[in-house]
Parts: sequence; C-alpha cells; structure tokens
Amino acid sequence: MTTVQTKRQAWRCIASWALAAACMVMIFCFSQQSGSDSQLLSDGVLAGIFDVLGLLIPSAVLRKMAHAAEFALLAILLFHALYQTCGRGRPYLSWGLTVLYAVTDELHQLLIPGRACRFFDVCVDALGALAGVLFCLLVLALWKKYRVKKTEK
Repeated sequence: MTTVQTKRQAWRCIASWALAAACMVMIFCFSQQSGSDSQLLSDGVLAGIFDVLGLLIPSAVLRKMAHAAEFALLAILLFHALYQTCGRGRPYLSWGLTVLYAVTDELHQLLIPGRACRFFDVCVDALGALAGVLFCLLVLALWKKYRVKKTEK
C-alpha cells in the first residue's frame, strides 16, 4: 500500500515541476517575441477587453498587469512543486526562484529586437510573484483550518 502512495507522490512531484517548467517556457516564448509582435498581441487583447467589457485600458497598464500575472502564476506553480517535493511550500524559495527567473527573462529581452531590459519590469514581476505566494499561503491556511474543523467533528 505504501508503494502506491509513494508512486502517487512521485507523479504529483513530476507533474508539479512539469507545470512550473511549462509556465517558464510560456514566459520565454512571450519574451521571444519582437517588440512589434508583442505590441500587436497587446493591442489585440485590448480590443477584446474593450469589445467585451467596454473598458479602455492603456497598453502600458495591460502589459504590466500581464507581467505580474505571468509571474504570479509561476510563483504559485513553484510553491506547489516545492510543497509536493518538500512537504511544505517554502514561500521565500518560491518567491526567490520566481524573481531570479524574472531577472533572467529581462536579460533575455536584451537580445530581442524592439525589447529592453528594465528594472521596473523585474519589480512588477516580483510584486506579481509576491501576490502568488501570498495567495498560496492564504489557501494553505484556509485548508489547514478546514482540516482541523473536519477532524473535530
């Protein structure tokens, strides 16, 4: 019986790290776009938001929100992968790895035509990562509270 649980845990670890790696690949692919291609994508999303919600959002704001969201997702996935691997989330490590990836992402953009390496973008990414880690900690606290109530009944 323990072998099945161990195999199950191993698959959960593998799947968690694979999802985190897939998110990193997605971020890399977005960063690989030229400046004009990236702007076209942003303009298309802005048009869709305006058509559906009637909101007019400045392009720069949308781009920063997308940066923060990408890195919030990465932080959540890394938190989960570390939780599956280590038995706890390790929020500082999750945040630190995400910020490190944000730095490498900005350095990568130095090589892409029409893109730039900006410290401000790293700060936005770090704030997104912080939001992701805080979300994980909140979910974990609520889950533990739920489990305590469940065992008391």
